[in-house]
Amino acid sequence: LLLAAAFVFLIEGWQQGRYTVRVLWLLPLLTILWANLHSGYLFGIVIIGVYVAGSWLQGHFSRHPAEVGQLNPYWLAAAGAGSFLAALLNPNGYKLWLYPFETLGSEAMQKFIVEWHAPDLNLSLFQPFAVMLGLTVLVWLFSNRPVTWIDALFFFGGAAAGLTSARNIPLFAVMNTTMLSRHLLSALADTRAYPLLSGDRPDPKISPMLKIANWFVLAVALLGCFVWSFQRVSNTQTAIGALYPVAAVDFILDSPLAEANVLNSYGWGGYLIWRDLPVFVDGRADVYGDFLFTFQQTNLGQASWREPLETYDVDYILLEQGHQIIALLTESPEWSLVYEDGVALIFVREGVAWQ
Repeated sequence: LLLAAAFVFLIEGWQQGRYTVRVLWLLPLLTILWANLHSGYLFGIVIIGVYVAGSWLQGHFSRHPAEVGQLNPYWLAAAGAGSFLAALLNPNGYKLWLYPFETLGSEAMQKFIVEWHAPDLNLSLFQPFAVMLGLTVLVWLFSNRPVTWIDALFFFGGAAAGLTSARNIPLFAVMNTTMLSRHLLSALADTRAYPLLSGDRPDPKISPMLKIANWFVLAVALLGCFVWSFQRVSNTQTAIGALYPVAAVDFILDSPLAEANVLNSYGWGGYLIWRDLPVFVDGRADVYGDFLFTFQQTNLGQASWREPLETYDVDYILLEQGHQIIALLTESPEWSLVYEDGVALIFVREGVAWQ
């Protein structure tokens, strides 16, 4: 998100005349950084592509070509091509070009990973997204500025992406905030709020007492942040113990199971790796791909739930309380419950040493 915002900031700055065209050559450099941090670098290329298409369409199919400022689609296209090539500078080379498409094409990820699902706008978590959609349309109706092709592409493209997959909502917010604020200021141009929001109001003279009061408020706020942070950090181990199988893993590490094959809950894989235990699966869904279908045979208690356990010689199973296959394991003569606490359970295959 930070790098996506940086792309928008630099291109908007060039559009508005704050920077010269030379600023575009920062984009390939940022792409190198992005490609070596996260495969989402492709969104940077998409952002450039939207500006390329939008500025070209604005120049050829709009009555307001000047609205794109000094954007030149050809310079942008060159920066986009340079950024695309710059993504090659990573340990995996050209494979990183293919990786996002492999992820998008993974049926298992689309089916089982929640963030890839369409958002339920009835949930409070996603309602700010719905508000931003509605607010943008409302602001457009009252704005004195024309809606540009860039505005439309960012809004409709981002809205479609966000409504298709919840993981795209933050990117929609980043891409549309600049456009929304621009049209909101235009809609409020004749109101008393405009000078305050636009920054056009002259700076008032501040008395010495008010300066002291401001510093006092700042000090209190910083102290409050420090106290809150200290409390959060001091409670970290308690929070981890409530969410992750701390005691269960201690039990495993003190037993022969530490060297055995496990089938673990998906959400606990990362914690097990942190504790130096081998895992069956972890949160890096992109690494496992369609292997998740195999995992879900057991995880969902399907008719063939025993097959992965046999195929991969699973010796013990680590599950959270309330997991849907606990009943199946309890009823099976092949598996025995050897450990249970308020967070986790451990089932061991018959004949496997655990003491």
